[in-house]
Amino acid sequence: VSTKDKGPWLEWFMLYPNPNTGSFTVEMTGEPEREVSCVLYNTLGQPVKTETLNFSAGNLVHTFHYRDLPAAVYLLQIRAGDKMRVEKVVIQR
Repeated sequence: VSTKDKGPWLEWFMLYPNPNTGSFTVEMTGEPEREVSCVLYNTLGQPVKTETLNFSAGNLVHTFHYRDLPAAVYLLQIRAGDKMRVEKVVIQR
């Protein structure tokens, strides 16, 4: 499920299930940061959902609940300071 790494700040990353019905989980461990910003973009590059999560322990398990979104392909951008990772998320009905 892992795609593009924009740097070595993450040791482990998993996004599942993918495709999903609007509910999916991200697990990651890596270089601790006070917080990470998670932005879900639609195919037009517009942000449709944003969450800020605590990553100060250097590990995270978070389930996103976006069942209100239409079935489509989205990009989830996870940013910690100047470090970033982008994952494709497929929501199906």
